[in-house]
Amino acid sequence: DDGVSIEMQTDEINAYCTKNSLVVRKWYIDTATSASKKAAETRDAFFELIQNIKSGDTAGALLVYSTSRAFRNSYESHKYRKFFRERGIRLMSATQHIDEESSSGRLTTNILADIDQYKAEELSDYVSSAIRTMVKRGFWTGAPVPLGYKVIPADDEDGKPRKKYAIDEETAEFAEEAFKRYIDGETPASIAKRFNRYGLITSKGNPYNAEAVRCILYNDFYTGTRRLKMKGQEELIFENSVPAIIDKATFALAQQIRVDRRTN
Repeated sequence: DDGVSIEMQTDEINAYCTKNSLVVRKWYIDTATSASKKAAETRDAFFELIQNIKSGDTAGALLVYSTSRAFRNSYESHKYRKFFRERGIRLMSATQHIDEESSSGRLTTNILADIDQYKAEELSDYVSSAIRTMVKRGFWTGAPVPLGYKVIPADDEDGKPRKKYAIDEETAEFAEEAFKRYIDGETPASIAKRFNRYGLITSKGNPYNAEAVRCILYNDFYTGTRRLKMKGQEELIFENSVPAIIDKATFALAQQIRVDRRTN
């Protein structure tokens, strides 16, 4: 997402190795995983690398495209660079001059680590802002699509191709039926059995059960409301962000019945 693809990195590393008469013994590639995460806990290839170094099954140097590809957390950078030095592993970069052998070189790498973390946090702020804007304007952000809806191609204000929620006329009637039958006295388990007889499946491809029906009945998405909860932030609520299938009065009645049944 930040413009540095796996292919680009491998090409640069191969070119560097050719120029410097180096041979790659093994590749460690984590795809679609941020370097700002806790490296050995969330990145399988990085974890494998650490285990190989501990067992002695590795070469004498670790070559990365840039330090930001290995670490985007300053603490993680200091921790693992020390780990590499203690085990005689030289850290090298295809695009940066890294000298872990001298105090001035380590200072430079420490500064790079702080810069990498700053860039990661800046990117995270931008992504959070972009997601808020997309949710508010009704664009799909990759979440499972609720019964009764579909996603259709739609350009944003900059002409960038996106996908937007729209009512699926073929399945919206089943969402409406779920609310009607629940209000009329049927249980979620009974509604689930009906859905299975209809041949419906959930967004995950599974048969319906009572819990899956509850996810419909208790979801105010059906009233056109979208909720966004990101780590460390308060939940945001956007009204009329998507087309409504259920009116707010019907939804409110279903929630009151839910409370009454639970109390009884």
